[in-house]
Formats: sequence, C-alpha cells, structure tokens
Amino acid sequence: MVVRIETLWARSQRLLTPASVQSNPQAFGLSVQQAKQTPAADPVSQDDKAADVFGADEPPLGISDHYPLRLGDNPYDIYRRAGVDLSKDNDDSLLKGNLAATPSLDQQAFGNRPANPPSASHHLQPGQDGDAVTVLDPTRLGFLEQERQQLAAASVMVLAPEKAAELKGDLTATIVQELQYAGTEQAVPDVKALAAPIAARAPNDKVFQAAVASAENLYSRQLIGQGRTEDQLGKLLQTAKSDAPYDAKQKDQDPTYNALRQAVAAQLTATADDQTGSTALGSISGRAGVYMTYTKDNPRLADAIRQGTLDAQHEVLVDRPVQSVVDAYEKGGAEAAAKKLREVTDRQTATPAQVVAIMNDDRLQSTAKSMVHDVAGYRQGMTANPGNPETKRAAAVMEGLAAACQNATYADGGKPGEGRAAVDRIAGYIAAEAKQPVQRGLQENMFQTPFGYNQAMLGAVGNGDIALSLSVAAATRTSDPELSVGALYTATEGVTKFNESVDSLKSTAMDHAKFLAVPIHDWGGNSTGAELDQTVQKILADPKHKDDVARINQDGEKLQDKAEVAEGIKATIAGYDDVLGGTPGFDKPGGSTEYGPDFGRLKQQSVQAAIDATPAADLTGSDGATTPTNTLWFQRSARNVVYQSAKLYATVKLDDSKIAGDPAKQALKGLVLGKAFTVQPDGSYRGPNGEHFNARALSRVSSGVSSVLFGQNAAFAATSFAQSGSLLQDGSYAVVHGLMSLSQAGNAAMGDGWLKGKFTPGSGNTLISQSYDRLAQQVDGLTVKQGIKDGLKTYVLSPALRDVADLAYLGIDSANAINFFNSDKTTDKVRGVAYTLSAAGDLAFLMGPGALEAGVLTGVGAGTLFGLSATAWTGIGAVLMLVASGINTGVSAYEHSHENDGADQDWLQAMDVKPEVAEQLAKHATSLDSDPPTAGPFLTKAFKHLGLSQKDMVTWLNLLSPKDADRVATLIKLHYEQWDQHPIQESTRLLNDALFQMGIQPFSLQLASN
Repeated sequence: MVVRIETLWARSQRLLTPASVQSNPQAFGLSVQQAKQTPAADPVSQDDKAADVFGADEPPLGISDHYPLRLGDNPYDIYRRAGVDLSKDNDDSLLKGNLAATPSLDQQAFGNRPANPPSASHHLQPGQDGDAVTVLDPTRLGFLEQERQQLAAASVMVLAPEKAAELKGDLTATIVQELQYAGTEQAVPDVKALAAPIAARAPNDKVFQAAVASAENLYSRQLIGQGRTEDQLGKLLQTAKSDAPYDAKQKDQDPTYNALRQAVAAQLTATADDQTGSTALGSISGRAGVYMTYTKDNPRLADAIRQGTLDAQHEVLVDRPVQSVVDAYEKGGAEAAAKKLREVTDRQTATPAQVVAIMNDDRLQSTAKSMVHDVAGYRQGMTANPGNPETKRAAAVMEGLAAACQNATYADGGKPGEGRAAVDRIAGYIAAEAKQPVQRGLQENMFQTPFGYNQAMLGAVGNGDIALSLSVAAATRTSDPELSVGALYTATEGVTKFNESVDSLKSTAMDHAKFLAVPIHDWGGNSTGAELDQTVQKILADPKHKDDVARINQDGEKLQDKAEVAEGIKATIAGYDDVLGGTPGFDKPGGSTEYGPDFGRLKQQSVQAAIDATPAADLTGSDGATTPTNTLWFQRSARNVVYQSAKLYATVKLDDSKIAGDPAKQALKGLVLGKAFTVQPDGSYRGPNGEHFNARALSRVSSGVSSVLFGQNAAFAATSFAQSGSLLQDGSYAVVHGLMSLSQAGNAAMGDGWLKGKFTPGSGNTLISQSYDRLAQQVDGLTVKQGIKDGLKTYVLSPALRDVADLAYLGIDSANAINFFNSDKTTDKVRGVAYTLSAAGDLAFLMGPGALEAGVLTGVGAGTLFGLSATAWTGIGAVLMLVASGINTGVSAYEHSHENDGADQDWLQAMDVKPEVAEQLAKHATSLDSDPPTAGPFLTKAFKHLGLSQKDMVTWLNLLSPKDADRVATLIKLHYEQWDQHPIQESTRLLNDALFQMGIQPFSLQLASN
C-alpha cells in the first residue's frame, strides 16, 4: 500500500507558513489541527487560479520609453500619451518629478552628474531615433529619489570607513529592491538590461556604479535561488513551446507534458537535496510556487509543474526516507533501522502527511515485520531481566518503532485513519510472532509473555509512545487475551512514567525560575496582574539574569514538548476508543490474573486514568519553597555518638577490673545498665526476668539505623552531584556513603561477621584484610628491631588496611577542607572548619585499629595508642564528627535560608522600594524548613486586607529607615505564625499595635498623614 501526498501542493500556501516550516514539534501539532479542519483539496486549487500569473515574455515592470511624435512636442504631451496624469500639476512639481526618470531631463543632480536646466526639454527630437523620454511608475520614482539621497550621503568625503560602508550598503539594497520590482513579471529576467536604465542615472559616478554592480550580483544570486535562470525555469519554458493542442484529460499520453513533468520533478528534487521533512517540503513548494507564477496561457506547463511537484515531494519525503530505513536494516540490523525510522518520522522535522505516507509504504512495512521478528528472537529468560543485553537491544528497537507509530496515529487527529492503519499492520506482526515457535532454543520469545513484552516496550511507552501497545491490545483481545492485558498494562505503566517525567521537568523548571517564583510568593500577594507583569519584565531585563532567562526559556520549550506529547497520547487513546472502549485497563480499572500483570501495583489502573492524571506541563504549583537543609550527616553523627557512648558504657560495665574503686565509673555502670541487671557467674548481666544485656543487639540496631542514614546521604549526594557536577564535594561521597550503607545493612541483618566473604567488611577474609596479613608477614621478616616492626604494624598498616572506609573519608574530607578554605565565601571557610574537624574525626577512628594491634603485639588484650584505647579513640572520633556535622548543618541552614534574599531584594527594587530598605526586608530567617520565614507574605496580606495597594505599600516602606525596615521584618518573622492563628482583621491589628509599641507609626496612619 502506497499513500501519496497528493494534497500537499494544493495546501502548501495555506499550511506552510514560516512558523510551520521551521523545525519544531509544535509545528507538527499545528499541522495536525489544520489538517483536521481543512478538507482534501484537488491539486488544481482555487489559490492557483486567483494568484497573479504572468507569461514567459513580459516587459520590465514600471518603466517605458516614449518619443516625441513631432518637433516641438513638450513633456506634457508625452506624459499625457503615456497615461501620466499631470492635470493637477499647478506648480510643475509633478512634471519635474517625472522628468527625473530621464537623466538628460532631470533638473536635480544625481551623484556627480549635474542637474539639467529647465530648457533641456524644449528641443526634443522626434521619432524612434530621436530623444527618448523615460517614464517610471510612482514606485520606481520613489526608488530613484531614495537612491539620489543615499548616494549623496554615501559620497561625503569625511565619513569614517565603517559609516561609509554602511551607507553604501543601504544604497545597494535599494537598487536591489528596484531590480526585484522591475523583474517581477519576467520569468527569466535579463539582469544587465534591467540595471542599464538605473546605471544611466549617474554613468560616471564611481560610488553609484559600484553599488549598481553589487546589486546586479546580489539579484542574480537571488534569481538562481528562485530557479529563474536560463538553465532552470528557462529550460522548462523552452520545452513548453509546442504548437500541438493540449488535452488535460489525455495529458499522460502527451510527450511534451511528460518531458516537462520529469524535468520539473528533477529540478525540485535537486532543490531539496540533503534536506528532510518540513524543510524539504518548504523548499520544494517554494520553488514550485515561483514556477507557477509564470504559466499564464500555458496549461500544459502548469499541470506539469503541479504533478512534478507531487513527484518530487514523494521522492524526497517518502521514497528516500523509506529507502534509508531499508538500507539501515540491511547494513546494521533492527537497531540501526529503528534509529533511522525514528529520525525520519521525528515530529520536529517531519510533517503529519509525510509520516503517514512513510509508515504505509510497503517497503517500510516489510522492514518493520523483519524488525519485529528479530526482536521476538531476542533472549528474555523467565523474568525478562531488564539488565539482559538482549532485552536492552529489544527495548532500543521497539522505542524507535513505537515512536514512529505514535506520530502516525497522532497525524490522524484523534480518529481512525491511515496512520492507525499502518500501526495496526505492525501490531499484527507482533501478534503473529507471539504465536510462533520459539527460536534458538529459547524458553519463550520476547512477545510470548506479558513480562517480556513489558520489558521490550516500557521504555517506548514511558516516552509517551503508546499507539503500538494499544494496537497490540486491540489485535490480541480474543486471540491472545494475556498479551492484550499485558499491552494495556505496559501502556498504563508507561504513561505513569511519562507523568513522572513531567513532574521532574516541572521541578527543574521551578527551581530555575525561583528568582521569580520566590519573590512573587513572598512579595506579590498585594499586586495586580499588570503590576506583577511589569515587575517581572523589569527583572528579566536585568543583564545579570541573562542566563536565568535562557534557562527558563529552554525549560519552557521542553514543557511545551511535553504538552505536545500529552496531546498525542490523548489523540491516540481517542483513536482506539472504537475497538478498546469498555476494556478493563483501557478506560476502566484493570485487575490482575494468575500469571499476568497486576494493575493494582500502578498508581492508576487504566490508560485513560493515567493520561487523566498527567500534570499540566507548565509552572503551576510553584510556591517559592526551597530545598530543606540536609541534616543527614548530623543525624548519622549523632547516632554514632550515642552508639559509641553506649558501647563505652557497656565496656566499662562489663570490665569490672577497670571500675573497682572508681565511684564515677561505677555510677556510669549503673546509669547504662540499670540496677535491675545483676552479674552472673559467667560474667554476663541479666535483668529480673533473665533477659540479657545484649551488646551485639545494640550493635545491630545501630548498624540498621546507620544503614538508612548512609543510604539517604548517598542519595542526597548523588542528587547534588547530578546538579552540581562536583565529583569532589558530592560524587565521591555518593560512592562512599553508598558502600557504607550496604555494609551497615549487612551488619544489621546478619551481624558483624556476615557472609565471611572476600568483600565483606569485618569478616577477616576480605582482599584488604588478606593484604594486611601478607604485608605484616613481610614486616616481620625485616632485619630491624622489633620495636620498629611493631610501630609499622601499629601506626601504618592497621590504620590503613583495617579501617579502609575511614581512610577514604579522611582523604575526601581533607581535600574538601582545603577546597573550602581556598574559597572567598565566608560560609565556605566555615565549612572548611567543619571538614577539618571531620578529617580529625576520621583520623581518630583510624587510631582504633592501631590500638587493637598494639594490644595484640604486647599480649595485654585491649591495647592503647598514644595512651588511649580503641574505644576511647572511637569515642573522640564520634564527638568530633558530631561537632563537624553540627557546624556543617548550621552553614547549610543559613545558606539555603538566605539563597533567595537577593531575588527578593531585586523584586522589591523593581517595585521601586529603596535599595537600602529592600536589602533589609528581603532577608529570610535562618531555618531548617523548606520555606524559611520572611516578612513579605504577612505584610502584603495585611495591606490587601486594609484595601491598600502595592503603590501604598511601597510608599510606606520607603518612609522607613533601613534600621526600622530590619526591625519591622524581624518583628513579623518572629510573630507571624502566632498572629496567623487569628482572623485577618485581628492579626492586622496586632501588627499595627506592635509597630506602635516599637515607635514606628502604623502604615494605615502614616499613609493617611502623608
């Protein structure tokens, strides 16, 4: 089946506006809407008949030469015979203006050609060999006078080179316009002949002659681009000269018509060489429109141009793209073909009709069938593991195929059409493959289970390309209900993922727009729409927001594309309502089957419900909130302090030899374990009901909490790394925190010795631990004193290899400390202090293994390092970490709370608040919350309640001193939550009372007094 684009030429003048020719996805949607409203047109449209059409041999426009009939004829006689109305020329101004067209009669200077005296027209010689009088129409007379003025300006000797070049360029441009006008009705203009009467105006003026020569060159190049040259349109006009009668009904038997059609198609195809989609369509249609302009009294040529245009369009827009997909498959297989198919049917470049024609081409369908067959043979295994390389290949192929199918159905405009017909054929191939015997000894092919289908198609439908899945669901409703349900489930899950991508993009866009959203939230509560618009425009015009404006414009384009995708999904769903309406999973909740998917796992239980839940692709919902402070480091450090303290207490309690005669330590023992625990003969402690004090249980609980906190911190660091790109400050911590989270999770679940594997921290069997054993043996073999050997193992090997995680943290924390100290920001230098303390804590943790090693070497059990035990070193490290995290958390809270102070200040100043007052009012209170307090919302609400305008508020604010502005803002930030618990009239009164008590006149009274 081949669908030709037979209506494109007839519609080209209506559909191909400049906006739709440009490469953008919105043009695709616009064309779809227009196609829905535009009836199919005959290739011979009314537009063609109504347009200005000229013959092949028309004279130049706006100029003619006339001669005196007899001696003594005056210019009035000549102009009257030429049709120039001089009846109202009471002062001879019209006559003089027309005389300017003839250089020998022009009574004004033109460049270096002097003015002619009035008597120059008194003795005109008659006849064709006499004195010609040139007559110009008003348009060309206007060009002449403009050139006279521009030439005079460009001929000034004292001009700077840049200015002289600019003025000469203006003169050249005007001459080009006159040449274009003169050649309007000529199919193949003779540029030299058109330029000759212009050049004759000042034949010896070098500036003018240079401008004429440049204009000739520019105009000639324009004509080449339009095809109005002897070797292009000229050839067609020559071929079209035939004395044979033309019968449009028998045109296919007309040799001249067929020769013209082939020549037109060849020329137009060459015009769009290396172009695709709407760009190629614009080039072909534009050139064809030029050719059609010069077909007066030549219906054979006109019909040949129309049909040749359709041939060229089909060649460039359908045949070539289809063949490129076929070639890609033959050379690179299904993945290469899918990539090329997605490219040639892309909404950003292709037109709706083009996509439909490509998808219905029999060669494309044959290739699509082969692609589906190849995907069916990919190995999915029993669970369709998404990490399986063949599953990934299947997903890549189906993403390209599904994208093309989606655009085909979108082109139908929400109704069953030729786009859906093409998609249904491809769905039929999938349905057939699902029934075929398995290939290559596989357990199941990719389409024989809902799970395999889901893994192959989920990426595609997550992009919003659901047409193929809906078509598969329709095609297999009765023949393969399980696959049908799986296809609807996949479509529903995919639309849900698309919704998540919209939310993610909106979140990013809102973050980029915070420099507007936050101050609008804070200080826009009492502004009218016009006032908000005015303030926004002032903000956007500020050069310092150039990058911000660029980002929000890019976000806006992406959101528009998401909106376009959502519209395409809705149109596709509507297009399948006739065959899927009422089906569970389509427009009513889907259920679950014994072996199939469970719709209950999804946020929405049908495709229709999922698209209904699609968020608006705009910036609605932005309330100006900022990201809350990350307190995970602080939480984790506090947890470690508690754990290490408890561990220390337990160690003290269980080691009676250390507490004998020490009331303080005995008190600690009682505090931690409680008096209810008593010592047993085996040295353990039990409660009144026989319960054990379980130090190992304490360790596992602590590890569980630590695993969660390390995991959250890893996720936070990974997100920060994605935004900042800083490997040192964010990326490195994401890796180390993630590994620590896994390690601690293992400790919590299975104890400190979990798995005893090669990669299990604390097992004694890890590669690092074995490395330590080998190095320790080498140290023991050294011919040095035993004290040196013990020192190497205690101070070097044990800290480095027994506690690799803290060694890694030591390196990262130290590097970050140096990095922050090198910053010019005060807050970064404070962070440098925090990371220095953190590095010191890491070093203290590293001392623990050294102390243990010392005990082993001396044989005394619990050894010491620098006089402190491993437990003491660990406790010191925990305290240092707590202090460091507290400082870092405080800095983070300060930074996030005040990150939008500048935006609020810019906004207030754009509202005409004095800069020094705006600076104080814009300050937010330091807070761990996502919405740090500011004075704006409460203050604007109070003004609005009293019926006072934004202008009134600005007036009052400008009456405050900077100090009083700070006092007012601080007052509101401290009390707004308490005041907001009252009705607005009461909370406003409380504010005014508080202002009065501070010695600041309430705004209602002060405005009245002023």
